[in-house]
Amino acid sequence: IGWLAEHMSHDMIAKILPNVIYGLAITQKDSIPMLLDIGARYFEFRPAHLLPQFEGKSQHVPNRPYFQHACIPGLAFEEFLEQVVRFLDENPAEHVVVHVRWDNIVAQCRKPTPEELDAAFDMAVSQSSTGLEWGGPDCFSETIAALRADGRRLIRVVEADKYDSWTAEAYATVGPTPIIERFESMNAEGQQSTDITVLQCQATSQSIKEVFVYSLLTAKADT
Repeated sequence: IGWLAEHMSHDMIAKILPNVIYGLAITQKDSIPMLLDIGARYFEFRPAHLLPQFEGKSQHVPNRPYFQHACIPGLAFEEFLEQVVRFLDENPAEHVVVHVRWDNIVAQCRKPTPEELDAAFDMAVSQSSTGLEWGGPDCFSETIAALRADGRRLIRVVEADKYDSWTAEAYATVGPTPIIERFESMNAEGQQSTDITVLQCQATSQSIKEVFVYSLLTAKADT
């Protein structure tokens, strides 16, 4: 946004800014049901409330936690959980892990309390038609058969310590090579002191100045 203000006129900014904000708000191009159908079983979700100055300003945007990209709201947290529960009801052999984190969310966007998080998951599984339950990190020490037997197929972790393939340097790329090299450098020893291992397949190409500028200048709803 600062780059826009420095290099473009006010009228140009006014024209392009809605598309830039729209683009920043969409972190996945596919819907949650589609992502589940094509195999996604791990989701990182960053739930937080709207900025205080936006709360209660529109009947179309209720005061509730949304996925926050910095301070730009996306999908509502409760809608996300409802869609995950629906999928798990329809697929009784499957499990889904939800990793709740708050990376890079502005401080003014209030995070749900632990009690509010519990209530959101309780409400979601209460709508299950198959007796679905949610569990915490202790689920990782049990067998899949045991988790299926008692219905704990929705697993939640909160700001877990990750053994993560992502680094700012390697992922600032438009090609796969540095990411593959990161995968190949990881090992079992690196996992021992962490809770979960995450292999990220997406590049953070907007960290490249030229890509960032191009993405701003060409931003529109279909990109």
